Formats: sequence, structure tokens, C-alpha cells
Amino acid sequence: MAEGQETIKIVINLFPQPDGTNKASVGIQKSDCDPVLFAQSGTTPAVLESIPGFIAQAEEKWATSKRNKATTFVKSVVKQAATVTTTATKTTTAAKPAEAKLQQSMF
Repeated sequence: MAEGQETIKIVINLFPQPDGTNKASVGIQKSDCDPVLFAQSGTTPAVLESIPGFIAQAEEKWATSKRNKATTFVKSVVKQAATVTTTATKTTTAAKPAEAKLQQSMF
């Protein structure tokens, strides 16, 4: 591998169709970047021929945003969800949600 290049991981799942083609899901990931997912239909060679284009699209996405945005919750909605009314006179507070974890690698 040339200096400065990073390893790219590609996962292809093929789902055979009755007409002899495939529905494929393709995941592409590079270290320190979230995976980018694609869907493709066609023969196995056609799906494989799409891979360079998928890599180019993933590279474009990673150039502007390596990680997907973290989910944020509106404070009032979280507060409402944390308090559960069991009767008119008694309320209980649900456990605090666990801290957000980084997205796991798909590989």
C-alpha cells in the first residue's frame, strides 16, 4: 500500500432473486469514518462494477463529514419521557438513559 493511503473495507451482501439477478447491500468504511451504505440490483458482475463509484461517493461524503451527526434530543421531551405517572398522586422517575456510545464499526 502506498504511503498515506488508508485501508478501505467493503462488505457486500447478495440476495438472489428469482430472475437470476441480485439485490445487494454494499457497505464501505475507512478507519475513523462512519460506514456509507448503498443498495444495488443486478447481476453479480454489475454489482461488482458499481464498487469504484460507491467508493468515490463515500470519499466525497467523508471529505465533508467523516462522522454522522450525533442524535440530540429536545430537553423538554427527554424530561417528559423520564417522568412516568403511575397514579394521580404518585410519580416515579425512570432511570437516566445511558450516555450515547460511538457507533460500532460494521466490520
